[in-house]
Amino acid sequence: MTTSPNEVREVRDLAERMLTLARSQDLSTLAVLIGRLVGKYAPQRHLLRPLLLELVGHTVESIPAPRGSHPREVFVADLSDDQGAGVEVDEVDPALRAMLRAVLAALNGAAADVVDQVDLVAGDRDPVAKSNAVVHGLLWINQLAHDSAGRALTVSPDLRGR
Repeated sequence: MTTSPNEVREVRDLAERMLTLARSQDLSTLAVLIGRLVGKYAPQRHLLRPLLLELVGHTVESIPAPRGSHPREVFVADLSDDQGAGVEVDEVDPALRAMLRAVLAALNGAAADVVDQVDLVAGDRDPVAKSNAVVHGLLWINQLAHDSAGRALTVSPDLRGR
């Protein structure tokens, strides 16, 4: 699945627009954009996969961490909710768990694993699960931009798996 230069530009513009909407808390407009990506007959569903890859890339870029400084060094996730309580990975919706794994794979230099995890999200049949993955990707980027250590990823309790 190749992406044309026009699609790359479109995805980057879409990601930036979504980030702007998330930061300004214009949730109704953001919901419309996400809805155009996640439904079975959504008009822009072909952009979901590249958008998810873009969000993973933005998330990784937002983490101020030395990469490749030690060959045995790996990144792991310690999940918490909005109140700082620990969240078990098995409590997290599979699509969201795949997004987390995609971010970790990117941080750990496993590009093929990033694609595999994003494909799991994009292939999920549940549009709500895909929406949650997009929303969390946006939240993480925003959160990391405002976290002085740049290392906290929150899983919102109302968006966890059932």
